[in-house]
Amino acid sequence: MKRTLLLLLIMGVHALVSSQTNWENVGIEVRPKVGFLLPHRAVMTHLLTGHSVGGELGFVKQTSGKKEWEAAYRRPRYGASLYFADYGNPLVVGQSYGAFGFIELPMVKYHSWSLNGKLSAGVGVVTKKFDLVENPKNNAIGSHTNALVIIGVNVNKQFKQSTVSLGIDMTHLSNGATVLPNLGLNVPYFSLGYTRYFNPLLVEEGVIRPDVLQFTRHALLTSALFSMKQIYPTGGRTYFVGSGSVIYHHQFRRKVALDFAIDFISNQSHADEISEPVSQWDIFQLGLYVGYVLPVNQFDYLLGMGYYMKNSINPNGPVYHRFGFRYRFRENVFFNLSIKAHWGKADYFEYGIVYQWR
Repeated sequence: MKRTLLLLLIMGVHALVSSQTNWENVGIEVRPKVGFLLPHRAVMTHLLTGHSVGGELGFVKQTSGKKEWEAAYRRPRYGASLYFADYGNPLVVGQSYGAFGFIELPMVKYHSWSLNGKLSAGVGVVTKKFDLVENPKNNAIGSHTNALVIIGVNVNKQFKQSTVSLGIDMTHLSNGATVLPNLGLNVPYFSLGYTRYFNPLLVEEGVIRPDVLQFTRHALLTSALFSMKQIYPTGGRTYFVGSGSVIYHHQFRRKVALDFAIDFISNQSHADEISEPVSQWDIFQLGLYVGYVLPVNQFDYLLGMGYYMKNSINPNGPVYHRFGFRYRFRENVFFNLSIKAHWGKADYFEYGIVYQWR
């Protein structure tokens, strides 16, 4: 898991900065944060003993609007940051450190003001994890290394060579049930950011061309994904999960697309969910899935819901959800990283390759 998460972080940062040949519109951002550890399960209330304080420090690129995707998304900002947080409970939860890539997409712009949605993903390390002997009270995280996801909104005021930002976000750390326990750490934060660019900003004002926003694209995709997970009680074995999908991808506009998929899933942990002997056919799941896709440059951000048409062993119910992204590293080949969940409860990560047929 550690190698996979590090590879995906490097891949994301590379995608964000690979287009840069100079320091045009590049700056350094500092963002102090204050919040609290959210006990999203009743069994986690003992973890909340004080406020969480943290911060981010990173490089930011303000797009100029020269490229098609920059114009379509009204000149978003993107970059890579380091992350630190103290959860106010040093003996049980400790601190976390991380690194992530991010993008801020303007939802409303008015002159030098903008309201933005922020999407971030990377790797986080938690200093205190669950240990049956030394730290049994930490029932939230069972591994030091975890996925780090930050979703939020902020208001930006842009000046000639700087940006001031006020934001709120939800910061999430989880290992996707690779190691139990995995209730996850969720922290709502309030933050104040300041970016200083190396040179005065260069942007293109002008009207976005209609052909940038309005076009239709169809594609047939297939995926091959895998994962590893544990089930309760803690300290048990690790199970393999393999899945594949046939996906019809329909893009209505530059910023709107849908995935219609048939999912084929073999989750080996289901063999131990019941006491009776089972076959591979009993374990096999067949699902129908519909997902919203946000295409941003080389990334497709995914959010969707599926329903099991075949689900003989049913520990989590008939409905599942998917959140994550695909990264296009070749003309017709994507890396995939997503979280499969059931009504907010993470089931496992999905790693793998998605191929787009011509």
